[in-house]
Amino acid sequence: MSEKDIEREIQARVEFKMNELLTGVKNRVRFLYCQSFDMTKESEYVWDAFAQLEEMLKKEVNMGTPSNQMDLERRWKAKEKAVDNIMECLDLRGRDSTYDAKVRKVVSEIEKAQNY
Repeated sequence: MSEKDIEREIQARVEFKMNELLTGVKNRVRFLYCQSFDMTKESEYVWDAFAQLEEMLKKEVNMGTPSNQMDLERRWKAKEKAVDNIMECLDLRGRDSTYDAKVRKVVSEIEKAQNY
């Protein structure tokens, strides 16, 4: 399965789930506010709120899935930061620190990078 096919499958699943959520909310609103046809102020506000929610969900469905590069970019930035911090830590000029303190710092930075 190609990367494009995977992206299309993800989009189809997201669209299905969002449409199911929208249908469920619409049915629940209709059930709770049966007086929607008499258009009292309360039911008018409820249907207005529902219409806004419907628009938001439709926008999300049509927006598409995020890039699959997001995780790679986060890992890259975390790694770069860890490397910079490790290099700074290993710079021995003008510093009075022990070997163990440096090892703890390196381990700490690597753990941060792994958990980004």
